[in-house]
Amino acid sequence: MLFAMSSFKAHTKYNFILNGALLDDKDELFNNGLESKKSRAIDLREDERIDETKLESLIMQARSQLTI
Repeated sequence: MLFAMSSFKAHTKYNFILNGALLDDKDELFNNGLESKKSRAIDLREDERIDETKLESLIMQARSQLTI
């Protein structure tokens, strides 16, 4: 699992790369990359807000899948 955050002029991207498609997105936060077999992303526009607890839960789920 690889996680990246990027900031752009009009939006912020939370990108769950490699095995993001395997995450259980029970809160339906993913809104980009839904057609991908590997990754998923959340694009957050300037005027949008996200439930931080739900985002943290998704990040922790991704973290728990890390293998070192």
